[in-house]
Amino acid sequence: MSRRLEKVCRGMPVSPGFVQGVAQVYRPYAPAAEEKVLEPAQVADELKRFRQALHAAERELHTLHAQVKRDLGPDFADFIEVQPR
Repeated sequence: MSRRLEKVCRGMPVSPGFVQGVAQVYRPYAPAAEEKVLEPAQVADELKRFRQALHAAERELHTLHAQVKRDLGPDFADFIEVQPR
């Protein structure tokens, strides 16, 4: 006979009733940023990499917004508000 561990969690309900399932624990993560001193000749390349990263993030948010809108509807998609530059 396997022993089942059970833990009761209390919180603020958003709707009445009972739920049973797997809980997910959120742990904030902040990546460590390294300071790097650039030579003047390196600045243009680093700015280019930064702009490419911004464009990639913008494309990813647009894709996510479209998927959420398609799968869950526009009300949920509004949580992912993509701002034009």
